[in-house]
Amino acid sequence: MKVTLETKELKNIVDLCSKFVAKNNTLPILQNLYIHGKENTLTWRATDMEKYIEVTLQANIEGEGALTVDAKTFVDIARTIEDGYVDIMIDQQKDSLSIKSVYDSFSIKGISASEYVALPEMNTTQTIAIKSNILAKGIEKVEYAVTEKNFSPVFTGVLIRTKKEESGNKIIFVWTDSFRLAEYKVDYEGNLEEEMSLIIPKSSVNDFRSIAQFAHSSNNDGQVTIELAKNLVRCSFELETMTIKGTSLLIQGAFPDYDNEKIMPKEFTTNVEMSKSGCDKAIKKIGILTKDINNYISLDIKGNDITITSGETDKGDGATQLQGKTNGTDITLWLNGKHVTDFLRTIEGEEVLFNMINDQSPLILTETNESQYKYVIRPIHK
Repeated sequence: MKVTLETKELKNIVDLCSKFVAKNNTLPILQNLYIHGKENTLTWRATDMEKYIEVTLQANIEGEGALTVDAKTFVDIARTIEDGYVDIMIDQQKDSLSIKSVYDSFSIKGISASEYVALPEMNTTQTIAIKSNILAKGIEKVEYAVTEKNFSPVFTGVLIRTKKEESGNKIIFVWTDSFRLAEYKVDYEGNLEEEMSLIIPKSSVNDFRSIAQFAHSSNNDGQVTIELAKNLVRCSFELETMTIKGTSLLIQGAFPDYDNEKIMPKEFTTNVEMSKSGCDKAIKKIGILTKDINNYISLDIKGNDITITSGETDKGDGATQLQGKTNGTDITLWLNGKHVTDFLRTIEGEEVLFNMINDQSPLILTETNESQYKYVIRPIHK
């Protein structure tokens, strides 16, 4: 089998596929990329048995062949090639793959494609379609603090759900670790016959975001079809000459019912607007004393005067002041400073709004005049 590809296209494909390859797995085949060429279709696959990717590309192919080769080796070679086009040849009898350009020539030893695992069957129960940039942005807004280790499996993934509301149908992205919660909600433009809910593991959701970002950069109006099965989700992207399918196991379990006054309040006694950069700098100043201990800071609001302090620590104590626009009563509460700066890195505007009730109730951070993105933090009781 022989096929000629644009080097840029080859690099994009192997970069995406390599994200799905098993890391430190005892089975060498799972550290490989699967490549199959037949007629006018070139197929690439990769998996770690929890998430899967398949890329099919329209191409002029001579002959037929299939092989699996070490993903890291292939990616490292592809990144060094500077010529505009590259030839890929598979010799199944020798289990080898050749990569040739004007100036470069490589041969990689592989493993027979017959030993590679098949993609899981999807018995689809629900399907929705959204724009690829919405999927990418929704994941970006909530996944940054997700960890792969938690006492509850549902806290190690991102919830994606659709919901019928009075203002219209919504698609909602949510994450929580029980101490804080991020919700990003946007309008869903399609028909919504029934609501859908799924929890995608952190190990998969970041790779789905990478595919969505690539799809959006390749086709600004492109859509992703999300198919839900009993324990699987598949995101399919249709580009001009390429189809990408990302599949993942789902986290089983009930996500917390967070949309209530105890967790996500709607009425507040104090609202404070302040500069995002000013707030970030102030917290990082005080973090010099607290980041190696517990990241705790005190936020003291008196009119438009805001003071952030460390309290007494083993290293000493510190305080810094900044100005804001306050509406409501004075308030003092303790927070985890890192939890705040995590949120500040994700917002696009220049102002952040703190919505507070008292030093015991959850507070909600948002961008000014932005209701789609909410970040809930529990105060620290000292």
